[in-house]
Amino acid sequence: MKYRELGKNGLKISALGLGCMGMSHGYGAAADKKEMIGLIHQAIEQGITFFDTAEVYGPYTNEELVGEALEPYRKDVVIATKCGIQMIDGKQVVIGKPEVIRSSIEGSLRRLRTDHVDLYYLHRVDPNVPIEEVAETMKELKQEGKILHWGLSEAGVQTIRRAHQVYPLTAIQSEYSMWWREPEKELLPTLEELGIGFVPFSPLGKGNEMPYICVHKEKKVRKMKKLVIFDLDGTLLNTIADLAQSTNHALAALGYPTHEEQEYNFMVGNGINKLFERALPEGEKTEENVLRIRKEFVPYYDQHNADKSRPYPGITELLTELQTKGVQLAVASNKYQAATEKLIAHYFPTIRFIAVFGQREGVNVKPDPTVVYDILKIAKTAKEDVLYVGDSGVDMQTAIHANITSCGVTWGFRPRAELETFHPDCIVDKAEEIIESVLKD
Repeated sequence: MKYRELGKNGLKISALGLGCMGMSHGYGAAADKKEMIGLIHQAIEQGITFFDTAEVYGPYTNEELVGEALEPYRKDVVIATKCGIQMIDGKQVVIGKPEVIRSSIEGSLRRLRTDHVDLYYLHRVDPNVPIEEVAETMKELKQEGKILHWGLSEAGVQTIRRAHQVYPLTAIQSEYSMWWREPEKELLPTLEELGIGFVPFSPLGKGNEMPYICVHKEKKVRKMKKLVIFDLDGTLLNTIADLAQSTNHALAALGYPTHEEQEYNFMVGNGINKLFERALPEGEKTEENVLRIRKEFVPYYDQHNADKSRPYPGITELLTELQTKGVQLAVASNKYQAATEKLIAHYFPTIRFIAVFGQREGVNVKPDPTVVYDILKIAKTAKEDVLYVGDSGVDMQTAIHANITSCGVTWGFRPRAELETFHPDCIVDKAEEIIESVLKD
């Protein structure tokens, strides 16, 4: 085994680390605890010293597993864990408040059976908490001896720079594989400049090398579907850049701080009013301010909603093939109706959707299933003949509430772990895999 220093703060690790999430979270039922402890011990025997977990994995059970397995080897290993995502009412919620971080580290230390964490990440950046406050909190935890190093997971480069200026970061964790090369554009050059280490997660592309498309308890989508309902943002179209730009325009126009594009991944999904509420600073999240932001946002977004938005790879071909096969197609979005119709008409002019529904006055937004029921009336299709495709927990809940088959996609705005929380019938990594889901008898 080769060993290296992660960053420039003296953290020595094995070149190959072991991510432990899948042992008890994220990929169906938890594996046998005794077997997983044995696997971790085998990794140590092979020279691996770097082990990764998080409080949200389980939640909590993965840290307990790792803590029990590594307790006899504690002086010889490096433990990385994460805070900042909490399970609330069955949903993953990003919370990066200093008091929450402090509460989380105490729980992690107890579950990991240790008096310190070697590398403590903020799992996701909370757009409502200045990153400088997080950095100060991490600095205090280091001074108290509870952590030795700190890092960020899936953070934008400007956030990284601001955090590093307050208290030096040791590592950044981000997805990186042959299938996902985005870090090469800005992230890796920034980390090299600042002397921060890089920890790639999902280096095997979240299982892209595997031929299976259904991952929850070996469930398979067997019956050929007659209707496929698609979410829009994060499923058919990557709209995050235009949404971020337009929301930042509205915020700046009213004197509020703006956010990095990547932070908007966790603000969207419940309609634009909820987006504005999440984007506003604490103490400013009033209905009046939301409406003020909306007044600035809508005319700007109407002019700029197609500046950078694009269909995801393979989506146009997918829709064309489904249409050729005689499958009915529909869109169910929480984006306001006018923008939903405009984007569909602009990017998919040759696709005949039987219904294109966005957020409509007097109709509850997803995960309320009303939009699905409205589409079913038009399609005159039974529920068992329908597949719902989306990228978020909201989408998976919508399918559950409507009692129809669900398919989660991993290329959108939300992490795979959020999809897995709701146990979809299928999770796919590429658009063409949806064809297999729909047309399989």
